[in-house]
Amino acid sequence: DVAHLQFTSGSTGFPKAAVIKHGHLTSNVCGIGERSGTARDNKVISWTPVHHDMGLIGGILFPIQHGMDFLLIQTEDFIRDPSLW
Repeated sequence: DVAHLQFTSGSTGFPKAAVIKHGHLTSNVCGIGERSGTARDNKVISWTPVHHDMGLIGGILFPIQHGMDFLLIQTEDFIRDPSLW
Protein backbone atom coordinates (compact mmCIF):
# COMPACT_ATOMS: atom_id res chain seq x y z
CA ASP A 1 0.00 0.00 0.00
CA VAL A 2 1.02 3.61 -0.56
CA ALA A 3 2.55 5.27 2.53
CA HIS A 4 2.97 8.72 0.99
CA LEU A 5 3.79 10.60 -2.19
CA GLN A 6 7.22 12.23 -2.44
CA PHE A 7 7.14 15.11 -4.88
CA THR A 8 10.28 15.65 -6.92
CA SER A 9 11.81 19.09 -7.38
CA GLY A 10 11.64 18.92 -11.14
CA SER A 11 15.35 19.71 -11.47
CA THR A 12 15.77 17.09 -14.22
CA GLY A 13 12.33 17.39 -15.78
CA PHE A 14 8.78 18.17 -14.81
CA PRO A 15 7.99 17.71 -11.10
CA LYS A 16 6.11 14.51 -10.38
CA ALA A 17 4.96 12.39 -7.47
CA ALA A 18 6.96 9.30 -6.57
CA VAL A 19 4.92 6.62 -4.83
CA ILE A 20 6.55 5.48 -1.57
CA LYS A 21 5.11 2.20 -0.32
CA HIS A 22 5.01 1.08 3.31
CA GLY A 23 7.45 -1.79 2.73
CA HIS A 24 10.03 0.47 1.11
CA LEU A 25 9.67 3.07 3.83
CA THR A 26 10.06 0.48 6.59
CA SER A 27 13.06 -1.06 4.84
CA ASN A 28 14.70 2.36 4.54
CA VAL A 29 14.11 3.31 8.18
CA CYS A 30 15.33 -0.08 9.45
CA GLY A 31 18.34 0.03 7.13
CA ILE A 32 19.43 3.39 8.53
CA GLY A 33 19.41 1.88 12.02
CA GLU A 34 21.26 -1.27 11.01
CA ARG A 35 23.98 0.51 9.10
CA SER A 36 24.52 3.37 11.53
CA GLY A 37 24.81 1.17 14.63
CA THR A 38 22.31 3.21 16.60
CA ALA A 39 21.13 2.43 20.11
CA ARG A 40 18.00 3.51 21.95
CA ASP A 41 20.00 5.86 24.17
CA ASN A 42 21.24 7.78 21.11
CA LYS A 43 19.56 11.09 20.34
CA VAL A 44 18.64 12.48 16.93
CA ILE A 45 18.74 16.18 16.17
CA SER A 46 17.56 17.39 12.78
CA TRP A 47 17.17 20.75 11.13
CA THR A 48 15.99 19.30 7.83
CA PRO A 49 12.43 20.40 7.00
CA VAL A 50 9.88 17.60 7.44
CA HIS A 51 8.55 18.15 3.92
CA HIS A 52 11.98 16.95 2.70
CA ASP A 53 12.44 13.17 2.54
CA MET A 54 15.39 13.17 4.95
CA GLY A 55 13.52 15.44 7.36
CA LEU A 56 10.59 13.05 7.42
CA ILE A 57 12.49 9.75 7.26
CA GLY A 58 15.74 10.60 9.06
CA GLY A 59 14.42 13.23 11.43
CA ILE A 60 11.11 11.75 12.54
CA LEU A 61 10.37 8.19 11.37
CA PHE A 62 13.85 6.77 12.04
CA PRO A 63 14.02 7.81 15.72
CA ILE A 64 10.40 6.79 16.34
CA GLN A 65 11.00 3.32 14.81
CA HIS A 66 14.07 2.82 17.00
CA GLY A 67 12.60 4.28 20.22
CA MET A 68 15.04 7.19 20.27
CA ASP A 69 14.62 10.71 21.59
CA PHE A 70 14.71 13.35 18.89
CA LEU A 71 14.70 17.11 18.56
CA LEU A 72 13.65 19.08 15.52
CA ILE A 73 15.27 22.48 15.14
CA GLN A 74 13.54 25.01 12.92
CA THR A 75 15.54 25.28 9.69
CA GLU A 76 15.60 29.06 9.93
CA ASP A 77 16.99 28.91 13.47
CA PHE A 78 19.71 26.48 12.38
CA ILE A 79 20.69 28.70 9.43
CA ARG A 80 20.89 31.71 11.77
CA ASP A 81 22.95 29.81 14.36
CA PRO A 82 24.41 26.42 13.29
CA SER A 83 25.89 25.94 16.78
CA LEU A 84 22.36 24.99 17.91
CA TRP A 85 23.03 21.58 16.42
